[in-house]
Amino acid sequence: MNVGTHFSATNPLWFSLCHDNKYVHTGHKKEIGFLHFLQENIYTKCQPNPNSLKAKLFPHLFSSYPHDYFTSSNKIEDYIDYYTNHWEHIKDEYQSVGDFTNHYASLTPEFVASIADKMNDAFDMKVTMIFRDPIRRLFSTVGTNKRFQDRLNGIEVEGKTQMWIDKGIKFSQYDRIYNTFAPHFDTYPIIMEDLWKDHSGLSQFLNYDIKTIHYNVYTPDLGSHHPKDPPHLKDQWDSDREDISQESIDMAKNKLGYVYENFKKTFGYIPSAWEYQ
Repeated sequence: MNVGTHFSATNPLWFSLCHDNKYVHTGHKKEIGFLHFLQENIYTKCQPNPNSLKAKLFPHLFSSYPHDYFTSSNKIEDYIDYYTNHWEHIKDEYQSVGDFTNHYASLTPEFVASIADKMNDAFDMKVTMIFRDPIRRLFSTVGTNKRFQDRLNGIEVEGKTQMWIDKGIKFSQYDRIYNTFAPHFDTYPIIMEDLWKDHSGLSQFLNYDIKTIHYNVYTPDLGSHHPKDPPHLKDQWDSDREDISQESIDMAKNKLGYVYENFKKTFGYIPSAWEYQ
């Protein structure tokens, strides 16, 4: 299970593990969202979108078995049954089933603790989370210096949902995300900037030889100057509408300094590629 974070190359990571290396298959969606709906007591249909660009370009990555169409429920057992059934369809071609819902970064410690035993009993659980430089990631969530500085000041775009707001500073709190899952599951925090230099640690964690890593628009980070390609990574190359200014960087270092310091307290260092250095 990969639990985020938004704008940290979760799509290239998903393509790496699903398409390029056939390690995991996530069912009828990359992000099923079931656990978020379960925590929030939201009932909604979990079904694929056959008209999405990814589904058209990579149909083999999206299951079409009848059991893949269901309504979220108030029972963790239904989530477990979904992936248990899905495993029977893909076990001859893939090594595992998985869920790449970014918004699981918002799950609470109490909720995760309440489902952990049942999850561990049903599966050989492995949890990954991919972290990008908090300043660069946060800028990509809005794409312009004006909106970035507004977001740092707690001013959000009018009419946006709480899920959209959560993609901001809340999902920059990497220590919180890690400490929510690590007490219960075998957990591997990935530094985005490092993974595209050396993916041997990921191979070791998964106990599977990851031979190649999918193209990632954010490495190297070219700001607004990325080529408008490939089409299935439009969410990346269309995110930064302008280059981050030095004024924005300085403001972010002041506003987000605690995020970096909390990361250091949890992991013992700050990645050398991150802006705060």
